[in-house]
Amino acid sequence: MSVTRRGRVDPRALSAVVIAALIVSAIAVWGWWSSRLPAVQNRGPKQPPNHAADPKQIHQAKDDAEEARRLQLQGKHQEADAKWADVEEQVKAIGAPDELITLRQEAAANRKELKPLREKGTQSWREEEIQGRPEEIGKERILSYYRIGRTIRSGGEFLIQGRGTSSDWVFKKDAYFVVIVLGAVETKVLKNDGHEIQFQVAFKEVSRNLMASDASLELTEPDSPLLVVFWRPFEEVVLNGIPAYRVLKKVAEWANVADPRLRRTLTWLQKRLHRNGVELSPNDTIQTMSGIERLSGMRVELTYVDGLGVRTVKVLDGIKLPEEDLETLRSSSGPLLDYFIFPGAQKRVGDSWKVRPQDVANLIRLSYRYDVTGELTLERGKDEPGEPGGRAILNVVAGDVSCIGRGEDAEERVDMAVEPGSFVRYSLKQLLATEAKTRFRLKSHYHSLDHFLFRASDVRDVKIEAHYHARLEK
Repeated sequence: MSVTRRGRVDPRALSAVVIAALIVSAIAVWGWWSSRLPAVQNRGPKQPPNHAADPKQIHQAKDDAEEARRLQLQGKHQEADAKWADVEEQVKAIGAPDELITLRQEAAANRKELKPLREKGTQSWREEEIQGRPEEIGKERILSYYRIGRTIRSGGEFLIQGRGTSSDWVFKKDAYFVVIVLGAVETKVLKNDGHEIQFQVAFKEVSRNLMASDASLELTEPDSPLLVVFWRPFEEVVLNGIPAYRVLKKVAEWANVADPRLRRTLTWLQKRLHRNGVELSPNDTIQTMSGIERLSGMRVELTYVDGLGVRTVKVLDGIKLPEEDLETLRSSSGPLLDYFIFPGAQKRVGDSWKVRPQDVANLIRLSYRYDVTGELTLERGKDEPGEPGGRAILNVVAGDVSCIGRGEDAEERVDMAVEPGSFVRYSLKQLLATEAKTRFRLKSHYHSLDHFLFRASDVRDVKIEAHYHARLEK
């Protein structure tokens, strides 16, 4: 494989431990392994040393893992959880040989996904229960921005990449890694009386992916809008259960993944790498942990009240969500992004204003399981020509963003600051944020013990960016 390296981060700017912690926090929702970071005391049991294992035991563990995947995709959550627990016990009894490292990681990731599920289809909040309310907009602007039938398709990518080492990678030496969180969402206005707006939000795909290789995997920003290269007719594939996370070691294995959504995402990732000059052959060793989030394939209905925020979340189809997921959708779904990012579309060139990250969360979506808080400062730059009505450039000149987990991710938190070069392109005619890029650096972190990169050390050459594209369909 070959790749052109660009935009290296000065390794002296960030300490290895702090950067490793950011990477850990960014995918903490995955909950893939349990061990320690240098700054965190490991409260869990020590893993037994590797030793020669009985081939029959290894074969049985692999067979049970395949059965667990089948049960999970069939929506048999309790049976799948029990089978994954059997796999974990078998690997532990065998002694966790290198051959089963990826299987142990896969079992842990899937058990964490299955653990919080319970029947919950609709939740409403009383006015006194809603804290941190958005500013009141007013009837005239609500009606002008969010006409009934307005439909927006948006795609987002949160990207972390760099170099480091980890004892849980198949590479026992220095390696390159890329973490990509992808989302494709369609938002439609169903009702609007100028005070209360009802949205239908269809999560076409939400996935989390990590790749590690001994050759560079560095990605630049997308060379074309995410909607062009990522959006697919997802409607023909319906998820009945939680798609299983998969840990793969060879590129050839990507095409054999049973879940069609996950297989499609892996194909997209391969094309994404190819466009940046990274050529993958079937025989290449590249450790991949990929999974489709439980929101994928779901439709929810959000009722937004002016000056109050989202008051009701209703699951229309798909699996039932845990209460914590519904609460996060309420507090950080940001359905009025296009208003709040550029209030009234009346700022003059050079004007600056403050924005709450939770009101524009899709621009910087790290996870749908995190609450987003903080403050962003935007400044209107010189408009760009070439679009009827004009296109405004909104520079994100400063900002602090905190991402805080809920439920099984309650111990996860990452605090970041916006870096120079962050911006939003805004269509003045459509009243729509059409494109955004946001760069980050770490301020502080806190994390629990079960993570994908918990043993990563000597981490360097790190880039952290969020990319967003949207278009008006109706």
